[in-house]
Amino acid sequence: MAKRWAGTTNNFGTAGNWSGGVAPVNDDTLIISDTSIAITTGMDQSLITGLTIIIGSGFKGSLGTSSSPLLTGTGTTIVMASTQSKGVHITPAATSTKITVKQTPNIPHGFHLVGGTTTDVYIQGGRVTLGAAATITNLYIMGQLANVTLEDGLTLSTIVRFLNGYVTCEADLPATLVMKAGTWIQQGDGEHALPYVEMWGGAFYFNAPGGTITDAHVYSGYLDATDGAFKTITNLEVWAGGEANLLNGGSLVITNNPDRYGGIIHTDHAIDEVVPPDISPGGASGV
Repeated sequence: MAKRWAGTTNNFGTAGNWSGGVAPVNDDTLIISDTSIAITTGMDQSLITGLTIIIGSGFKGSLGTSSSPLLTGTGTTIVMASTQSKGVHITPAATSTKITVKQTPNIPHGFHLVGGTTTDVYIQGGRVTLGAAATITNLYIMGQLANVTLEDGLTLSTIVRFLNGYVTCEADLPATLVMKAGTWIQQGDGEHALPYVEMWGGAFYFNAPGGTITDAHVYSGYLDATDGAFKTITNLEVWAGGEANLLNGGSLVITNNPDRYGGIIHTDHAIDEVVPPDISPGGASGV
């Protein structure tokens, strides 16, 4: 059942704060909009399953806090679409199915995933913090206006698809980062592991002291490792259309010679020149 916020108090679970005078139950669609109330009590809704929570464009209040976020139950879907709120703070107490952030106010923690486990997170725009206690299976960052912070301790289980936006990352990356556009800054004081970085555009700044990229494939875009901090790149390929700047004052360990497939590499390290395979019709690949 669809229920709209109609409340005058700050309690999420109070029946009188919802249209029809009925508190949220399993499989409800809850629409929070057209209010300036800070909803900060009744935050434990973890026993309610299958909720869809929509933060509408007219929401000017706040939902939860960093220390007391809204706790959601199994199978919850959350849509954030307000640029006027004072911040939304969520922790799935059981696995959430999907979180979509369309837009947020331009404030720290415009949308804050504090903790918990979420299967799919889609970020189209706004200022988003993915917290140190959170676990995400699939992360998609796809909006030019997305400004995302990935805190140290965040667990990213499988793949990150970065299509556009601006990311500041202090977390270890999962098996694969696929980057199409935008700016990604990998930083932080931990010895971060980046198993596989695949670039098709954008700019990746490898500024993580003690960090390691095991495999980097720069098909297009720009990889920069020049901030002066000690770090390691094990295997690197740079293709025509790609560029890598490895001039890091002697503080960059390159385990194997970079392979240049027609791209641009700035380095004082030896480079292996590789003839790119012919992928034209009838070429060596047989395509």
